[in-house]
Amino acid sequence: MDSSGAEGARERPTLYRAAIAGTLLTLYFGTNVVFNIYNKWLFSGVLPSPILVTMTHQAFCFFGALAFACCSPEWLYLRTELEGTVVWTKLMIIPFGFVLNIGLNNISLLFCTLALNQLIRSFAPVSVAIASYFIEGKAYSFPK
Repeated sequence: MDSSGAEGARERPTLYRAAIAGTLLTLYFGTNVVFNIYNKWLFSGVLPSPILVTMTHQAFCFFGALAFACCSPEWLYLRTELEGTVVWTKLMIIPFGFVLNIGLNNISLLFCTLALNQLIRSFAPVSVAIASYFIEGKAYSFPK
């Protein structure tokens, strides 16, 4: 096999992974925009109670995750044992932040435009990076 064939074989998995990552990011941002538009419409008159929507959203997420954890076979999902209060504390910060993010987003849709809401939400990765630096001591390189 010549060198170009070997290089092509090495590049394909990288391109494949990049395509999958790009597709998942597009789906994530697309559904995020669609749900914000729907919530803005919902909170503008049909159901002006963002806290109720947030509570039901979190309840359904919890029951879905519980059903998955209880009913999934071991080859698909094997739960890691959690030991120590430090691990539990770090783990509980994740749902607290998630609920706070969703709740504040839903409440902000009552008081600000959709464009401003999307601008504020675009800073979520920065806040996650800062929180991970202070909570877990993770450091990121300049490009990241």
